[in-house]
Amino acid sequence: MGTKDGDIEFRCVKDNCGTLIPFSVKEIDRSRKLTCPACHNDYVFNEDLIAKIRKFDNLIRAVKDAEDILGSTNVGITVRGHEVLVPYRLMLTRLSTLLTLKIGSEELLFHFRVEPLKEREYTSLK
Repeated sequence: MGTKDGDIEFRCVKDNCGTLIPFSVKEIDRSRKLTCPACHNDYVFNEDLIAKIRKFDNLIRAVKDAEDILGSTNVGITVRGHEVLVPYRLMLTRLSTLLTLKIGSEELLFHFRVEPLKEREYTSLK
């Protein structure tokens, strides 16, 4: 878990381009600039933005490191007075890992492509 090359992506917002721009923490640490492959709009990341992306990547890595205890972990959701416990591992397989950050006047949604649970882990939840 954590990100590898191209494991983070966002959509270009220039003139409704919408092209996905993939990158990694290592890449943005090195160059601080990404260019849309379709419209060639540049996105320059300041240190504060890079730090937030790096922290989120570290959070993903921490979840991966805690993988052995996730079978005992649940998220409680209360609906109309009834609490439902959702196994954390199951939740990770069903939810997207997203980070919303403001760049200039635009809010961009960064999608972190996190590897799915191993088959043995998913089977143990059934």
